[in-house]
Amino acid sequence: MDSVVGEDPTLPVDFNGSSNISRLQDLTVSGDHIPISDHVLGLPNIAAGKMSPLRARTMKDFETQITDLKKENFNLKLRIYFLEERMQQKFDDASEDVYKTNIELKVELESLKYELKEKQELLVKASKAVESLAGNSDVEVQRVKDQAQKDVQQVKEILGNQIHLLEEDVKTTQAELEKMAAIAEQEKLRSISLEKQILATNKQNRTGLALSPEQIKILPEKQLIEDLNEAIKGKDALIDQLMNEKSKLQGNHTQPLEEKIQELTEALLKKAGETEALRGELGNERNRFESDMKNLVEKHRQFGQLEMEARQLNSDLERAQTSICALQEKLKEAEQANKILQEHVEEKKSSLTTEKQNSLKRDKTIQGLTLALKAKEKEIEELCHEIEDRDDALAKARDSLHKAQLQKFQGAEEYQSLLTEKETELAELRVGHNGKAMETQKLQRALNRQEQELNDLNQAKGQLERELEDMHLQKNKGDKAVNELRNQLEKLRGELTAKEQAMEQQYKTLLNESKLKLQSQELVIERLTDSLNNKDQLLQDYMELAKGAQLGGDQSPSGKDALLAKLRDRLKEKDKALERAIDERYAAIDEKENEIRQLRLALREKEHDLDRLNSLFANNEETINSLDGVIKEKDMELQHLTNTCKNLQRVKQELEESRARALREKDAIISQLENSLKSKTQSLEEMTDTLLSQAQSDTKDLAEQLSQRLKVKEKMLEEAWVDQKDLSSKHEREVEDLLNLISNKDNLFKEASERYNRKLSDLNREIQELERQLADKGRDLLSLVKHDSMQNQEQILEMAQLKAALDEKDKIINKLVEHGQEKNEYFAQLKDQGTLNPPHVLELKQTIKILQEQLEEAKLTQHTSVEDEIVVKTSQSKKGLIYLKKELAKNTEELNNALKKENEAKMEVARLQSVLECLHKQIQAQAASIESLSNTMQVKDEIIKELQARLNASSEVREVEHFTSEVIVLKEGIQRPDHPPRERTIIGGDSQQVWYATTTEDELSEDQLYQALKAEQQLYSRLIKAVKEPDSHSRIQALQMELTAVQLLRQQLEESIRSNQDLQKKLEEQVQETKRKEATTPKMHEADLREMEALRHQLEDSQRWNAS
Repeated sequence: MDSVVGEDPTLPVDFNGSSNISRLQDLTVSGDHIPISDHVLGLPNIAAGKMSPLRARTMKDFETQITDLKKENFNLKLRIYFLEERMQQKFDDASEDVYKTNIELKVELESLKYELKEKQELLVKASKAVESLAGNSDVEVQRVKDQAQKDVQQVKEILGNQIHLLEEDVKTTQAELEKMAAIAEQEKLRSISLEKQILATNKQNRTGLALSPEQIKILPEKQLIEDLNEAIKGKDALIDQLMNEKSKLQGNHTQPLEEKIQELTEALLKKAGETEALRGELGNERNRFESDMKNLVEKHRQFGQLEMEARQLNSDLERAQTSICALQEKLKEAEQANKILQEHVEEKKSSLTTEKQNSLKRDKTIQGLTLALKAKEKEIEELCHEIEDRDDALAKARDSLHKAQLQKFQGAEEYQSLLTEKETELAELRVGHNGKAMETQKLQRALNRQEQELNDLNQAKGQLERELEDMHLQKNKGDKAVNELRNQLEKLRGELTAKEQAMEQQYKTLLNESKLKLQSQELVIERLTDSLNNKDQLLQDYMELAKGAQLGGDQSPSGKDALLAKLRDRLKEKDKALERAIDERYAAIDEKENEIRQLRLALREKEHDLDRLNSLFANNEETINSLDGVIKEKDMELQHLTNTCKNLQRVKQELEESRARALREKDAIISQLENSLKSKTQSLEEMTDTLLSQAQSDTKDLAEQLSQRLKVKEKMLEEAWVDQKDLSSKHEREVEDLLNLISNKDNLFKEASERYNRKLSDLNREIQELERQLADKGRDLLSLVKHDSMQNQEQILEMAQLKAALDEKDKIINKLVEHGQEKNEYFAQLKDQGTLNPPHVLELKQTIKILQEQLEEAKLTQHTSVEDEIVVKTSQSKKGLIYLKKELAKNTEELNNALKKENEAKMEVARLQSVLECLHKQIQAQAASIESLSNTMQVKDEIIKELQARLNASSEVREVEHFTSEVIVLKEGIQRPDHPPRERTIIGGDSQQVWYATTTEDELSEDQLYQALKAEQQLYSRLIKAVKEPDSHSRIQALQMELTAVQLLRQQLEESIRSNQDLQKKLEEQVQETKRKEATTPKMHEADLREMEALRHQLEDSQRWNAS
């Protein structure tokens, strides 16, 4: 019985509800062809270094493979059925046939078991491939669809948002323009108020300059000075009168005294020289007074210069007012420009509204034209129907012509008349057709015009939108210009306020200077009043003496002697007072010299201290710089170590997860392999027992059991496939969760790095500020040192000047002492003579006393001025020393703070080193755990290899048995020619093909497994190397950059694909429209050509008929 030629409807096997074998593929192929790619999961040989050994395959390929396997199972069932029938037919002949059939059945059973085993392995591999790839493809397809939908929705939302934003921008621009107008009005009012205030201040300044309070205070003082000068002149006149009276009195004296007077004249001449010297001194004092007056005049002139400066400042204020006015004019111009822009905007809006109305009208006209076109199209269709009717009429006419030809008209005139009628009808039809064609051309032209108008409208709309954008840009520029003008106004206001403050400060300084000048002038006036009072007293004394001389001319010499004694006592007292003053001055000078020496010593010590501080500052700066460098290096090392630690932790987690996953999978594979081995050994034992016990009688039961087992195994395969799908989905979820965790950790790491960088930047800023402060303080110290050196030099010069002045005063004092001694000698001579003129002598003594008092007052004033200068200078030096002490205290505090910060930095460095040591320990522990995991992986790989070797050994033994059984069958077939050769070839061919396929599949699967394991080991080794290498962080960053670049390229490709799809759609629509347009015209032309050809044929037939 042939297994391929015929179909048996009585077969007991049901394959998916049908038993039609002709639809299935025939598996009997020639021996030289091995169908690996069609019926077996053949995987291509791919290089291990480029990608994974398993190629990504679709669900369609797996479904075709599953259908092929089902077909092979069905063929095996058919063979079993045919063998059973043959056994029933040949069971009665002889026992040899039974043995042969049993052998064949055993061979087929073994081949089926082997095929089942291989297909189970293939299905396991296929399920894994489906888990790893098919689920990803479905998810990607769904993701692409979702993304496309989201992109479309986003585009719609973006367009809607842009329209809404444009409308809101128009509204906001209107509101802003209104606000700008209000603000401009407010600024106008403010500028007017400011102008009023400036004018008021100018008026006040002018009035203040005209009648300043200082000048008002100075006027009465000037008057007092003039009054005093007049009083001095009056007193001088009185002194001249008194001297004249004295001369008169001397002329009226008695003659005996004239001789004595002549003797005394010589002494008086000497005294006159002395008096002239004293008058010279008085002249010097007058010169000093005149110099003081000149100084006052110069100060008045300086005051005038200050008034000029005040006028210049007023002119500057006026200029600022003019600039403010110019800015206000600019503001007005800007407001006018804004108004013009608003008018332009309104015009554009009005033009937009009109163009919108025109567009609406054009849309309405286009709609009307479309309706008219539709009506014309309907008319064209009606005309086409009419043409078709006429074509039908022509066809009928042709039929009638053919009938007429058959009947053979007798007479050419009737035929010619009929031809002429037909030609006229054809001409009319042609004319109508041409008219309709012209109408269609007109309609097409109208459509083209309307399309052009639509394009023009779209272009106009685009231009208007561009103009609106330009207007917005111009508006923004105007806003920027207004803001700039406001900023300029604010700057000018700030400058005006600064100038006003400067003016106030200058006025205050002028007031202080004028007050100081007034105080100095008051002091001068007091001194002058004191000198005048003294002179008045002297005049009174002279007057009393003169009166006494006139009244008591006849007094006794005893009274004169008493007066002389009194005068001598007074002179002695004054000499003692002078000596005391001189001693006090010498003592004060010695004290001040001692103080100066102490100050010099203190300055030298402070200079040494400053040098030390400068050296300390330099050392501290060097240490700070070195610490900054160390801190930066440590920070870099910390960043690098933290990055490497985090990368190691992440890679460790990934490795642990991947190792755990691989271990689970391998454990599951090992358990599945062990279970399959146990089940298959049990099934083999059961099969051998059943075959030995029921070799002859229970072949049908065996076949049924085998078929049931096949069905059960198919169900098991389907369940396993479903479980594999579930596992793949779970695996994908876990992968997504891991990716989310990785992204979260990356974000946390970025945040931590940002915080750390911020802290570092803050620390660097603080260090820079400290360095800057140290530099400033170093500069201040240098300036103070220079200032102290200058002060020392000035003090040395002043001390030299004071010493010179003291030497001069000592010389003057010595001269005065000598002069006093000469006077004493002169008075002693006068006493000896006893014939002196007592009133004249008294007058001379009084003048001498007055001159001595004036000298003492001059010395006292000089002494007080020198002491004031020394006190001021000593106070200044003391102030400088106090400032230096304060700065030294500050510097020491800052140095202590810097040292504290250095200690804190050292503590932080130590803490960071401890953290680094902990991290190193953690990394070592992680490396140990990784090594332990790698050892466990190697152990499990060895277990898998041993199991595969066992499976291969069992399969090789079975293949040898199968091959020997097939050789025996072939020998028997050669010996027995009664056996049908086709079936033998089918079975043998199938078994050989299966054997070759199984051997090749085993080799391929083993090679692929080894390649996969090698690739995994290489990947693990590369990952460990990449983690251990120092540049791992940079490589990971490079990979992240490449991934981002790939994502960008993918987005660009998706956008280009979308644009290409849109262009394709548009081109298809255009092609369809052109086809529709062209489809109407060629029909008409074809119909006309056909009619012309038919008429030509009729004419030719008629001509032939006439000729015949």
